[in-house]
Amino acid sequence: MVYGVTGRQIHLSLPLPELRALARSINEQPSREICDAIVAAAAAMVRRSQSGPVDPYWLHAEVQQNHPSVSIGQVAWVLLAWLQVPR
Repeated sequence: MVYGVTGRQIHLSLPLPELRALARSINEQPSREICDAIVAAAAAMVRRSQSGPVDPYWLHAEVQQNHPSVSIGQVAWVLLAWLQVPR
């Protein structure tokens, strides 16, 4: 569990060490457009689920529909930055 940008608690479906490992696997940082798409999908997931966990694999599948080149590592990287998770 981490705190989101609004100060409310966000539950993640993966433990932070696993999410950080995924984020470290990226070869290149995502473009601004991809970052925006990931954040929009994550924000929608938080609004819809109320207390359910945010799943980076679901976010990856969602964003990949419009951005086929996005990787799960990029999703994890953006998600950690968006949630302001300390390193």
